[in-house]
Amino acid sequence: MRATNNAIFADLFWVHLAYVTSEDGIGLLRTLLRDERQYAPVLAGFEALDQGRQILEDATASPTARAEARDLIWRGNLLLLEHEQRFVVQPNFDRLSSRCARVVSIGSATTFETRGPLRAIAYFTSFYFYTLVRTNPRGLVGRIRPRITNYDDRWSWLASSVVPRFQRFEGDPHVMRAILRRIVAQDRGHVSSPCGDAARTDEASRVAPLRPGVLGRPPTARRADHRTRAGQGVDSYKSTA
Repeated sequence: MRATNNAIFADLFWVHLAYVTSEDGIGLLRTLLRDERQYAPVLAGFEALDQGRQILEDATASPTARAEARDLIWRGNLLLLEHEQRFVVQPNFDRLSSRCARVVSIGSATTFETRGPLRAIAYFTSFYFYTLVRTNPRGLVGRIRPRITNYDDRWSWLASSVVPRFQRFEGDPHVMRAILRRIVAQDRGHVSSPCGDAARTDEASRVAPLRPGVLGRPPTARRADHRTRAGQGVDSYKSTA
């Protein structure tokens, strides 16, 4: 599982780095990726992210335009997630034994660090429970049981259950700010970590006002204490810039 997460990071981190460190990030990505057929979804995803970012950074953009920009950003994230799952995660999952695949399928779930059981339940989703309660032929008695290692089964869960929870979470600024502040507070004592700097003042360490998805993936994806027990899927969001 760790090798799969490392592979996701190696596959996409350099793309994010090129985008955010260049004066013309999207232009650079077009040059780097236009001849790479496998990276076509990645380039399309960043095209959507870049378009949405420019609208959100425009102070004169109308509320309608800003809503459409947020939709563009989520569409771009889905394209990146699809590439990740199809071309990076799937080859690694194909190497798992049937027994291991069953165990991982049953244990795959995702949630966020939240306060209170009711709020935690609202953000919790289990792969196995989701697929079995849906009208999915693969989950019916006498058919092949759903497996997280099957791309179609996994993608259905991610796109229909996990990502909507990310979107709902991003729409709750009070929860987001509380979690971001906890992350900063816990990391403040670790000088070697990206969030920690013993020399910073309290003013410098404050969490900035949230602006959904301005730089690539949404703030939820970049900072939230999101946990996927199987170690795969959207957990890779934490590796992006």
